[in-house]
Amino acid sequence: MTSGYDWNFSVLIPFAGAFARATIVTVELSVASFVIGTASGIVAGAILRTLPGSRIWLLVNDSVRAVPPLVLVFLVYFFPTRELLHIEPPSPFWASVIAFAIAQAAYTADIVRIAVDQVPKTVVLAGLAIGLEKRDLWRFIILPDVVRQIAPAEIAFFIGIVRLSNLASVIGTQEVVYVSRVISAQTFRSLEPWLAVAAVYIVLVVPLTVFLRELERSSWFKRRG
Repeated sequence: MTSGYDWNFSVLIPFAGAFARATIVTVELSVASFVIGTASGIVAGAILRTLPGSRIWLLVNDSVRAVPPLVLVFLVYFFPTRELLHIEPPSPFWASVIAFAIAQAAYTADIVRIAVDQVPKTVVLAGLAIGLEKRDLWRFIILPDVVRQIAPAEIAFFIGIVRLSNLASVIGTQEVVYVSRVISAQTFRSLEPWLAVAAVYIVLVVPLTVFLRELERSSWFKRRG
């Protein structure tokens, strides 16, 4: 008994280079968004705790988190930067990076804010008792504990960015989904290109998921104080 579908993966061979480049674009997009968003979110999370009217700023942050990533991509890409800011609009790649970084920063800011509040007070008091200055207190006590707390969530967010990176294809970012759509249109093959996309995401996401699981089990993560 056959499925009735004429499988022919050889049609993908001429597009192997395009798939490889698209995979690199997917990785670059995900890493750039994650790094920029995480760095911005850590700073924003620390600031959110000290700003006057912090409840209002938290509401603003929550509003950003509520916007779907696809909408952020469209808002960034179609924002009239030339008319309002007198600068050239970002390319599809960088518009996608900015959009995903905004989403990442909003989530990171919230978990950093909570993580700082959950640093054991006894450890902070002990640091003050031995004469640590505020800068050293943050460097040696607060930040290591915060990093330990947020690391699993940040890796999970990174996995989410990798999986959501396909949304960048809607504005012409040439990642794996964009290339797969082009291949499908040119070869008139429906399943082979999408199975190749699925394989790319499995290769990218599964190792990260395994790493996250091992991190959660590690003594480094479980150590507090």
